[in-house]
Parts: sequence; structure tokens; C-alpha cells
Amino acid sequence: MYISKKKVSLVLIFCTTCLGLLSYFNSVNKLIAYFVIVLFITLSSLNLLLDLRKSELRGLINRQSLICLLLMVTILVQIINGIEGEITINDAIKFALFPLSFLYCCILAPNFLLKNNYENTFLKFLIYPGIFLSLITLITSFITALSYGGIDLTTLQTAQFNIVHGLFDSNYQGAVVAVSSVVCIYLLFKNKGNKLYYSLILMVNILNLIVLASRASLLSLALCIIIAIIVYGSRKIKFLLLSGVAICGILYCYYNNSIKLSPIFYYNIFDAERGSTGRIDIWKEILQKSTQKVFTGNGNNTLEITSLDLHNNLSSSHNSFIDFFAINGGIVLILYLIVLLIGVFKSFNHAKESAVFLVFICIFVLMNFTTHNLGGVSYVPQILGILLGIIFIHVKKKSK
Repeated sequence: MYISKKKVSLVLIFCTTCLGLLSYFNSVNKLIAYFVIVLFITLSSLNLLLDLRKSELRGLINRQSLICLLLMVTILVQIINGIEGEITINDAIKFALFPLSFLYCCILAPNFLLKNNYENTFLKFLIYPGIFLSLITLITSFITALSYGGIDLTTLQTAQFNIVHGLFDSNYQGAVVAVSSVVCIYLLFKNKGNKLYYSLILMVNILNLIVLASRASLLSLALCIIIAIIVYGSRKIKFLLLSGVAICGILYCYYNNSIKLSPIFYYNIFDAERGSTGRIDIWKEILQKSTQKVFTGNGNNTLEITSLDLHNNLSSSHNSFIDFFAINGGIVLILYLIVLLIGVFKSFNHAKESAVFLVFICIFVLMNFTTHNLGGVSYVPQILGILLGIIFIHVKKKSK
């Protein structure tokens, strides 16, 4: 059976994206995980470059001039930090991979997807890593909860934390599942595909997010549902939304005390201070320390935290923008925010054509509670780069 080169290239992009999940597995050596991911990004980049003329590549770089400027300024800032001795060998290797990551994620992969009309195919593909993780997590949690003597939300959350979290980081799994869910929401609202099929996937994913107690993912999902209703819904649906929000608000106020009867559920979902795993204190300390090098950052990916006994040497503050500011400084952060905000506005112009806008909003919200920065090679940073590439390269098709 003959398989076209286009299909091979598409499968290679799918594989490269999925392999980005390796860095989220706690049981996989990080060095090995990043080596495998970078290897596949390199192979995929070389494969896509073979079919690209030099003039076409120059044109793509010109369209991505703002993103390229962000890359160059980031590298320049890190060279300055390197001269001052602020970065380690490992940090230097990560920064050295930035050009490859930007080239693949922001230019080559999105150009291939747009040129061959695979944009929506890629977005639909994002459903399956999320639902796969949801099924594995829920099945494992249910089986473990049975061994604890019963199945209820508290037991399921405990089982998930004791078994699954040790293998696959819950925060990152929440992000993968949220992206999967948002694509389902778009397809349901646009009546594309089997409604029952996507509804079942969405329900399983939401149940998993509750078991994971992933507040950031649930927040991003709720926000995307509201946006989807406003953008795609009829007047009746919008009225039902406002009524539903009002009713839920009243019920929450009324049943607030009964919700607190389940401490794990309440603290992890509703109580931001108690369920924040120390994020608020961590953010305050990092911002305070970052004022010493406002313009260029400290260039170091390891953040020394002393405000919490349980968190001493963290590789992340669980906030993409605070991380970016602490490592790269205020100048790069401002440029980074400009790129992302332009991406939001540009993607909104094509909100009815594809799920890019909703997925981009979902990741943008998640970035405030987890670390998924452009230039990384993990699953969500890859998707973020590809979405930005699609947004900046995309030329609106003429209505037929």
C-alpha cells in the first residue's frame, strides 16, 4: 500500500508532539526524555525542510519577524547572563535548543499543516492524548480506590495522588486533558462530527480533571465553554448561560458549608489559598528576588525558594510568566506578552473557522498556573509554538 510523503510528514509531526509527553513522566529520566524529543524534532525539521525552497523559507521568517525578534532578544539576554556567570551548563544547552524549537514549532510544522489543509486534522488529533491519559488515570484510580474499601471522590483523589501522580505529573496531565476537552467543545458547538462521541470524551475528561483536582485546567475549561457559547451560541443559549451561572452562584453560596465537609475536594478545588500548594508564597518570593535583575533576569532555570520548607530548589514557579520574567528579565517578558496578545487577537479573527482560538485561550490561562513557555520542547510548548505559527502565517481563505 502506497503512503504519500505528506502523510508520512503528518505522522512524524504527530509522533513528535506525543513524544513531548515524555518530559511529564516522573518515572522517565529527563535527560533521556529531552534527547528523544529533540531527536524527533530534528528529524521532523529536516524532513519538512527538504520540501521547502529557500525563498519560501525566507518569506516564512519574514512573516514570523516578531517571533524571530523574541528569539534573538532572548538569546542575547542569555549571552549577557552567561558572560556574567549566571547560567549553568544545563541552562546553556536548553537555550541553545531555542532556535531549533522555534524553527520547527513556529515555522516549519505550522506551514506544512496550513499548506496541506491539515490544520483541523492536527487539532482533532490533540483530543486523543488527553482522553488516553484520562482513561488510564480513572481506571487506575477506580481499581486502587476499591482496594481502599470504597469509591467516592475523596478516595479517588487519594488513589490518584498516591499512584498516578508519582508516574505522571498531575499539573501537566491536567493541561493535556484541558486541551483535549477544548477541541471537543469546539467540535460540539460547530456540529462537526459525532456529537455523542465528543460528548462522552468531554465528560470523561471533566471527571478526570475533578479527580486530578486540577483547578487551573477546570478554570480554563469553564472559561472556554463561556467563550464558545458567546462566540458560537444562539441568543437562547446565551440566556441559558447567564441563568445557569446565576443559579450555580446561588447554589454554591447555599451549599458552601456542605462542600467543606469533603476537605480534599474543597481545599483542592475551591480554596485557592489552602489548595495552592504554596504557589502564592512562591510567586511573591520569586518576584521579590527578581527585582535585583529586572532587565536581564538571572538566567537560571533553578529557582531557590526559602519561604516554604517543602520547596527549596524548584525548576518551576508554576507560572509561565513569572518564570519567564525571573529567567529572562522584563524586556523579554514585555516582548513575549506582545507576541501572545497579538496571537489572541489574530486567532479571534478565525475563531469560527477552527479551534485554534479556543485552544490558544486555554493554554494562555494554563500558563498562569503551570510552566509552558514558548521555546520548550515538551507537549504543551510544542502546541503553543505551532498555534502561534498557524496564527501568524495564516491567510484568511476567501469564502467560496
